[in-house]
Amino acid sequence: MTSSSARPPHPRPMQGTKKYCRLITKRRVEYMLSDGSHRRKIVNSLVRKWKSQDPPGRFLKRSTKTKLWYDVGDYSAKEKTASLFNEKDFLEKQFGIVLDKNAYPMREILEPTKNDFIVGRGSFLNKEHDGNIIFRKMVNRTRASFERADRAGKQEIISNLIDDWRCREPMGRFLARGKNTIFWHDVGDEKAEDRIRQYLKDDNSRDGKPFAKRGVFNNSTSQLEQHKESEKSK
Repeated sequence: MTSSSARPPHPRPMQGTKKYCRLITKRRVEYMLSDGSHRRKIVNSLVRKWKSQDPPGRFLKRSTKTKLWYDVGDYSAKEKTASLFNEKDFLEKQFGIVLDKNAYPMREILEPTKNDFIVGRGSFLNKEHDGNIIFRKMVNRTRASFERADRAGKQEIISNLIDDWRCREPMGRFLARGKNTIFWHDVGDEKAEDRIRQYLKDDNSRDGKPFAKRGVFNNSTSQLEQHKESEKSK
C-alpha cells in the first residue's frame, strides 16, 4: 500500500487538460504583467481558441451523482482559466515548468527575437526582421477568408492570429521602440489588432506595394549597434 506522503499532490491530468494548461503557461508572463481588463481579454481568447478546434474543445466536469461528464459552459470555463493562471505550484509540479515573470520581459527589451513582430509604419513590409516575415506569412494565409467574412468573422480571424502568435514558444510579442531610447516594449493586443486590420484591408498590400513610406526596424538597429559599441568602449 502506498503511503499518503508518496501520493502526488494533484490527480494525474487528462491529455486535454495537460494541453490546455500548456497554453496557459505560454501566456502566463503576459497575464501577470497585465491589468484587469487585459487579463479578462487573455482568458476570453484562450477559451475561444480552445472551443474553435476541430472537433471543438470542451470544458468537462464529472457529475458526482451520475458519474457522467458534462460541459460546464463558458462562464465556469473562464473562471477556472483565470484561477489556473494563479496556481503556480500546480503548473510547476504537473509539468516541471518554472515560471519566472522576469525571464521573458514585456518591457525594456534590448533586442527583438524571431518571435517578435515589430509594430510601426511599414511593419508588414519589413524584410529585415525574421519575426515580421513569419507573422506576415501567417496573416497572408487568412486574406481570402478575411475578405469573405462579415464584421464578426473578420474580428475572429484577427483575434485568432494574435492568439496563435502569443502562444508561440517562447511567447510572441508585438514590439515598438520608445521615444529617445533603444529599448522596446510590447504594445498590447489592441494596437496589434489595428495594425493587422489595416494591412488586411489595404488593397496595395495584395501585390506587395508599400502602404507606408518606411519601417522602423532599420533605424532602431543602428541605435542598438551604437549602444553595443558604447558598452564595449566602457
